[in-house]
Amino acid sequence: MSGSRLAQRLVQLGFLVLVAVAWQITAIRGGVSPLLLPPPAAVYREFLALLKTGMFWPDLKVTLYELGVAFSIAAVAGSAAGYLVSRSRYAIRVFDPLFAGIFAIPAILLYPLYVLFFGLGPGSKIAMGATIAFFPIVLNTISGLSRVDSTYVCARCRTCRNGSDAE
Repeated sequence: MSGSRLAQRLVQLGFLVLVAVAWQITAIRGGVSPLLLPPPAAVYREFLALLKTGMFWPDLKVTLYELGVAFSIAAVAGSAAGYLVSRSRYAIRVFDPLFAGIFAIPAILLYPLYVLFFGLGPGSKIAMGATIAFFPIVLNTISGLSRVDSTYVCARCRTCRNGSDAE
């Protein structure tokens, strides 16, 4: 490990230690309720107890399922939309700012509508996750595909070779 990389890791470790010490001091002095900010040692003990009981596995399974479905929807829809938009310079000029503007709106504002349409179950959480992931995927797909050199895109197509039909 190089000297600068080691220095970076030491600064990162020092920051984590500083946060833990500040957390401990705040919890001990009683400035904050232990219900809101318990001491780090108590959190660690409860974490170990939770790991021993294994009670979190069913909840983790549900969460990972919802995450996987939401990301799959966002990846397919975002890639497809990004591909379609990136095929035309006009579409890029029209839709890229629209997607960027919508992405700037906090997606959590849509959650009440998702609960209304999909209920309190996994549907609303999947829709929320898909919405949050869709916009970065579509924007990055548009950006990536619109910057590909046209000679790479048209390397094997007939129409791009000055009308030549030879392949």
